[in-house]
Order: sequence, then C-alpha cells, then structure tokens
Amino acid sequence: MSDHPDMRLLCGACRIAPDIGSDTRRDRMATCPGCGRSDSFGAVLREAGRFLAGRIVCDGIAMSPRVEGGRFRPAGVARSHEGSFRWVAA
Repeated sequence: MSDHPDMRLLCGACRIAPDIGSDTRRDRMATCPGCGRSDSFGAVLREAGRFLAGRIVCDGIAMSPRVEGGRFRPAGVARSHEGSFRWVAA
C-alpha cells in the first residue's frame, strides 16, 4: 500500500517508507525500519491525510497574491508544519 503510484507513505522523522504487516486488514500495523515507530495502518493513513491537507492549504496560500500598496505581490513561501507529523505522504 505504501508504494501507490500517486502517493508514498513515509515516517515523518526518517522519511523512510514503513514496513506494512500482512495481518488482517483490521489489525495491520506499519513500522518504520529506521526508528522503529509503529502505528496501526488506519492511524498512519489519517496522519498522512492531515499532512497532505495542510500541504495543499499552504501551497494554495503561497500561490495566492496579496495586495500591497495597490499592487499585487506574490505571497511567498508558506510554512507547513512538516516536522510535527509522525507519518507523511510524498
């Protein structure tokens, strides 16, 4: 599942793809081989989804112009809270 062609799940600290167990769907676990962080697969998907949603919002803010002195200026780079997520999607 972490090798989906459109999205890869990664550990937020190590940026390494987790090993996803082959247990039943309900009991599946994801474990980072780098730091050992482990969580249920559902929790990993939720966290990665929140990361993507925040990234979309930050990218949208960075692309939207602002008015300054009657002129439009690029908004600049928006900062996301990438370091605060246990699991991310890339």
